[in-house]
Parts: sequence; C-alpha cells; structure tokens
Amino acid sequence: MAEICPVCGLPKELCVCGEIAREQQRIRIRVERRKWSKEMT
Repeated sequence: MAEICPVCGLPKELCVCGEIAREQQRIRIRVERRKWSKEMT
C-alpha cells in the first residue's frame, strides 16, 4: 500500500504540499546603491 502524506492525506505520488508551499512563498527584491552610486538588486 502507498504511503499517505500526513499533511494533505493524498498518496505520496499525488502529494502537492511542496508545490502549494512554493506558490505561497513570497520573495522580496530591493535595490541598493553601492559603491560609486551603482544600483544593485
């Protein structure tokens, strides 16, 4: 019998918990002024 995911309850082959977590993750990008007034991300 296939292993069941403890988070979503689906079999491990069909588990989408990792993808959902990746979609909900937010990243922050900012611009900084560095040496000689160059802008860097």
